[in-house]
Amino acid sequence: MATFEEEYKKYSTSGQGKAVNDLYDAKQQSQLTQLESAYQASRAEAEAARDKLPGQYRQQANDLAAQYERNRRNFNLQADASGLNTGAASQAALAQNSAYQRDMGALRTAQADAMTEADRGIAELERQYQANVSSAIADNNYQRAQALMNEYNNGYSRDLNTAKTLAAYGDFSGYAGLYGQETANSMAALWKAQNPELAYNTGRMTAEEYKAVTGKYPAGYQAPYTPGYNPKPTPTPEPTPEPTPGPVNQAGVDS
Repeated sequence: MATFEEEYKKYSTSGQGKAVNDLYDAKQQSQLTQLESAYQASRAEAEAARDKLPGQYRQQANDLAAQYERNRRNFNLQADASGLNTGAASQAALAQNSAYQRDMGALRTAQADAMTEADRGIAELERQYQANVSSAIADNNYQRAQALMNEYNNGYSRDLNTAKTLAAYGDFSGYAGLYGQETANSMAALWKAQNPELAYNTGRMTAEEYKAVTGKYPAGYQAPYTPGYNPKPTPTPEPTPEPTPGPVNQAGVDS
């Protein structure tokens, strides 16, 4: 007799079990397609935003350089107009250049940080996508297993009810499918012992089996001749006719 695991595995790959699997395969494929589509859209948007960063910071760097150049020219014009000595002008120009280099360095750091954060965001999208895929597959498998088990149990109940209906008339093929032929044969033997009339009338029991159970042959059954067991009746011999007397003569002697 097959184990439950063997029967369940066989069921899940054929018949109604296969239909359940096909349904959840299609459902899973649809979920994964939606997840991938959403992921690709989000990744494309994040990559596009990241790719704009160098240009944005380059523009800020250009603006900063242009502002520094304007400030430098304006300072030189003011220094010339005010008669600022060379030493003081040099110190002021040095301070101005230091501020410019500081601001430019901060801008480059900000750009690097922004690129790192953008890459981290893209990597997080990938991680979240993989987590969503794993979750969808796990959830689908859980629901699939529940559906298969429910359908298997429903199928078993249907098969059991069918087996009971057939068994009422001496047909134990349903139980053979559920529990094996040996069990079905034992159940059939018990049923015939309990229902000899029905078993005999439906052709599931011979007259000899009927007699073995009930101690007599079925009504209307003509038992075959068996030497030593059911001898033929001895025929009654016919009586021997007595002789007919002949004519008698006058002397009283038969002629």
